[in-house]
Amino acid sequence: MAGDIQLSRDGAIATVVIDHEARRNAMSQHMWRRLGAVFGEISDDGDLRCVILRGAGETAFCAGADISEFDKVRGSAAASREYENAVRPGLAAVAACPHPVIARIHGPCIGGGLELAACADMRIAGASATFAVPSARLGLVLSFHDLYRVAQLIGPSNLKEVLFEVATMDTAHALRIGLVNRVVPDAEVADNVAATAARIAGLAPLTHRWHKQAIDTLFAHGHPSQVPDEAHESAHEVFDSADFREGCRAFMEKRKPVFKGR
Repeated sequence: MAGDIQLSRDGAIATVVIDHEARRNAMSQHMWRRLGAVFGEISDDGDLRCVILRGAGETAFCAGADISEFDKVRGSAAASREYENAVRPGLAAVAACPHPVIARIHGPCIGGGLELAACADMRIAGASATFAVPSARLGLVLSFHDLYRVAQLIGPSNLKEVLFEVATMDTAHALRIGLVNRVVPDAEVADNVAATAARIAGLAPLTHRWHKQAIDTLFAHGHPSQVPDEAHESAHEVFDSADFREGCRAFMEKRKPVFKGR
C-alpha cells in the first residue's frame, strides 16, 4: 500500500517520518491508522525523552490527506464517518503522546498536514515552508476536534481567515499568528530541530511530561479552579522522585544533572 509511517530511535529521541514522497507526503487512510499505532508504541516507551515528527525527503512536510483515494474512502457520509474513525485516533495519539513532540516543517504543510502539525507541542519551520487549509476548494469540512486544535494555536478569527480565504500563508504570516514557534533558514532546520530535541532530552523528563499534561488539562477546563483536585495533587508527586533529588544535588554541586525519568 502506498505510503507509510516510519519510526526510528537515536538514544532518547525518536523520529517519526511521514513517508509518501510521491504525493508530497500526503496521508492515506492506511497512514492515519499507522500513525496512531506508531504513536501508541512511542507513548509506552518510558526511555524516550522527545519525538521529532517530519516528512520524508526535503520537498514537503505533509500535503494533507491523499485526495486520490477520496472516491473510495470518503465518497459518502457513511464512508466519511469511517474515514474519520481512522484520522481522529491518529491525530489524538500525537496530541496525547506524553513526550514532547516537535514538528519539523519544510515545504508545504497543508490541510490534514497542518492539523497534524497542530497536534505537536512545538513547530519549527524552514523559511520556505507554506501553510493552507483548502477545504473550501474541495467542498469538505473539518471536524470539531480538528478545528479545536488549530484554533487553540491561532485563535478563532485567524482560523476563520485561513478557512474562508484559503490563502497560502508564508512563514512570516504563520509566525505572526502563532502557528509556528520558530522560523529558521531551510538549510538549518534539521540541525535546529535536532539541537532543540537534544536540549529537551537532557532535562527532567518527568517535569516535561507533567507540564505537557497540565497545560492540556488547564486549557480543557478553562481555569485552574475548574481543574479536578486529583490533577492539582499530582503536581506534588514529582517531589518524591529520584530526578527531583538529583536535580537539587546537581545544582548544589554545580554539575549537570543526570535524570533517569523516575
